[in-house]
Amino acid sequence: MIQRYFRGESTEEESAIVREWFMQHPEALDHYLTEEHWDQFQQESELPASISASMYGQIEAHILDRPKRTGWRIPAVAAMLAVAAAIWFMTRPATPAPPVAQAPRDLPVEVLHNTTGKPLEHRLPDGSDVLLQPGASLQYPKPFNTRNRNITLSGKARFDVAKNPAPFTVSAGKTNTTALGTVFEITSLPGNPTTVLLISGKVKVQTDNNKDVILRPGEQLRYDASLHTVQVTRPEPPARKTPAVAQIPPPKETIPTSAIIHFDNTPLTTLFRQLETREKLQVIYDPATLRDRYFTGTYNSGKESLDDFLQTIAVLNNLQIRLSGDSLLVTP
Repeated sequence: MIQRYFRGESTEEESAIVREWFMQHPEALDHYLTEEHWDQFQQESELPASISASMYGQIEAHILDRPKRTGWRIPAVAAMLAVAAAIWFMTRPATPAPPVAQAPRDLPVEVLHNTTGKPLEHRLPDGSDVLLQPGASLQYPKPFNTRNRNITLSGKARFDVAKNPAPFTVSAGKTNTTALGTVFEITSLPGNPTTVLLISGKVKVQTDNNKDVILRPGEQLRYDASLHTVQVTRPEPPARKTPAVAQIPPPKETIPTSAIIHFDNTPLTTLFRQLETREKLQVIYDPATLRDRYFTGTYNSGKESLDDFLQTIAVLNNLQIRLSGDSLLVTP
């Protein structure tokens, strides 16, 4: 029972019995409270006033009333102090153990395998649609996190992404493809390069060497993880049969040079000043929000809307950009 008491394993009833026994047999403390125990003892609080006053009174009485003989020695007082302190040590309230940090519970994960011989249609929790090819598999949290929508793909699948402020990211092979409202197709097979084909909208593809590439509709990215090479192409449409009667091709659309703006690691503050002049807008922002933020890319007003271009800036820089009339509000 005493051993359990000193290990902190005894019940309240057993602890009371042990403390009472040591009150009656203080000499037994020498066996249990060794010099090593005293060296390791750290005071956590002051002695209660009642015990402190009692100890002081006992010492003072021995000093004032001690017999006038040489046999009395200071160690007797020290022993008495040790007994009183030890009794207080055992009777003090136990210090509650610090709470143990609990590991966070794993979020529920949905795993989908297409074991059929045909494409499998599936709707994700956010309303996005997936066309999963035979042999491919998906893994995603259910429900999605409110701040992001992360999916892991093995194989080939087409994604029709529901519009949502939370970025939609597909991890496949050693690439991460991020979109908001987009249709794209990814093929990721073991031992082969990963390809991302953008059908509509915009996506940002990040490879394992931290290179970001923005794709335009119709463009396809091919990433070879073994060589760390990125190649962006525009696949040729399937060859058409030659018509019986030759047709005159329509004239090619010409886009004025003034409709294109190129940005090369341009600070966002400079970019927005250019847009203010070009689009006759008033851009409202806190300069601290745009500090150390840059953009590299092209704005072609003949091929994309201003709203689409601004959405690209927002995704790449984790910003909120709202266009209202001739005013543009930029917030974190």
